[in-house]
Amino acid sequence: MDIKLILSSAVISAVISGCVAVLNFKRQNNLQYITGERKVWREEIRTIAQELNGASYKETLDALVRLKMRINAFGNKEKDNLYMYDAHIWKVIAEIEEKKCSKKLLRLKQKQLIEYLALLLKFDWERSKKEVQGNIRSIIGWGLCIMSAIYMGIILVLENEDINVNSVVGDIALHISIIVILYRVVSAFVPCTEGRGNIEKEYKLQIQVVKLIVGYLKCMIPSLVCIFVDWISADMIFEKYTKNNIDSSNSIFIIIAFIFGMVLLYFEKALNLDSKVLYVDSINKLRREYEKGQTN
Repeated sequence: MDIKLILSSAVISAVISGCVAVLNFKRQNNLQYITGERKVWREEIRTIAQELNGASYKETLDALVRLKMRINAFGNKEKDNLYMYDAHIWKVIAEIEEKKCSKKLLRLKQKQLIEYLALLLKFDWERSKKEVQGNIRSIIGWGLCIMSAIYMGIILVLENEDINVNSVVGDIALHISIIVILYRVVSAFVPCTEGRGNIEKEYKLQIQVVKLIVGYLKCMIPSLVCIFVDWISADMIFEKYTKNNIDSSNSIFIIIAFIFGMVLLYFEKALNLDSKVLYVDSINKLRREYEKGQTN
């Protein structure tokens, strides 16, 4: 039994190590390609911004044609200021193209567009740095969550000699599936947990502190739900195999490890939310400033 367990563990470890190595190699290749493409994209945006500064109306229109090909096309014709889709940039482009501006208004719009592009470049640069560094918190968080479920199975097998190992493996697989699937499903439907929410629209009438509190709570909802499910499902699995005594400290350790993993995942999402809120706030401040400048 011990030899089989050791051999099985060695095979599983080798398979996991191989999968991790392949995934890491693939990730590095993809990251290198994307990073290279983004570098070229940023240089092109900088060039266009420099050309816009003090350009004539015709030169501005030529630069705008190139700019359209390098910003998010989904933001065109949007009316809700979807900043993550560059709708604010499309709006300024439309204002310049719709009618020939006076020289003063053209200079104002050029300056506004240049500052929007500067914010876009800064936001993309910070996002690229995070991608290159890797989501360490997410990796550790998910690792702790999944390892807590595996550790639970190991305890059950080691402390119950007559236990059905296949049954334990099935329970653990179900347990991990519940954690992963539920987390992803809840994240998909709760705004801001994956950065997919229309942040600027939701926070339109809220002050900065309220923005962050609401965002953090939304990030925390999936974690709280998963912790609750983990607690219940762990309880059910332990109750199912109570023929022999199991040290309660192990159960507490598993729950603590899982909660710590979820806390790391929460902070990863909260930090991503912070950067998006900062980007949106900066755009809103610029937009209000230039709207006042036009009315004066």
